[in-house]
Amino acid sequence: MGSDKSLLPINGQPMLAHVITALTPLNLPILLVTNTPEIHTPFHLPMVSDLHSGIGALGGLHSALSHITTDSALVVACDMPRLNPSLLAYLVRLAESNPDFDAIVPRITGRAHPLHAVYRRRVLTVIESQIERGTLALNGLLDPLTVCWVDEAEIRPYDPKLDSFINLNTPQDLTDLPPSIT
Repeated sequence: MGSDKSLLPINGQPMLAHVITALTPLNLPILLVTNTPEIHTPFHLPMVSDLHSGIGALGGLHSALSHITTDSALVVACDMPRLNPSLLAYLVRLAESNPDFDAIVPRITGRAHPLHAVYRRRVLTVIESQIERGTLALNGLLDPLTVCWVDEAEIRPYDPKLDSFINLNTPQDLTDLPPSIT
C-alpha cells in the first residue's frame, strides 16, 4: 500500500477505527500489535510490538498470544474494514463451547482465514517451533493444530455477503471497495 494500512481512510475514518468499531460490542479486551505505536496512540488502546520483528503475521500472532492473560484470543487483521460483530461473537462462542480445539477458523470455498479466528494461548509452542524452523506462513500453522473449521454455510446467517472477509492489500482493493460499510 505504500503506507500503514491501518490508517488508510475509509468513509472518513482510518481503517483501524472500523475494526475497533466491530470489536467494541463484544466487550473483549483489545490489544493492538504494532511496531509503530507512536502513530496508533490516538486510538487509546494497549499496544505491544512484535517479539520477533520482520516475520509478518505469524510474528504478530505470536506477540498477541504471548501478551494475553486469558486462555484464548480473537485475532483479526487491521485491513478488514467490514468485520461483522455478530459473526465475531459467534466465533468466540464456538471457542468457549469447544475448549478442545486449538483454533476456530473460518473457511470460505476451501480457503482458511487465519486472521479472522480464535486461537488458544497454548498454540504458542507450535508458533515458536515454526519460527525456529523459519516456517512463517500462517496457513502452515493450522496444519498441526486441532481446528474447528467454520464453513461458509455456517457463516452466511451472520454475514450473508461474506463482507467480513474483504481485506485490503493493494491500492486497487481500496478503490474497488464499495462506499458503504455495513
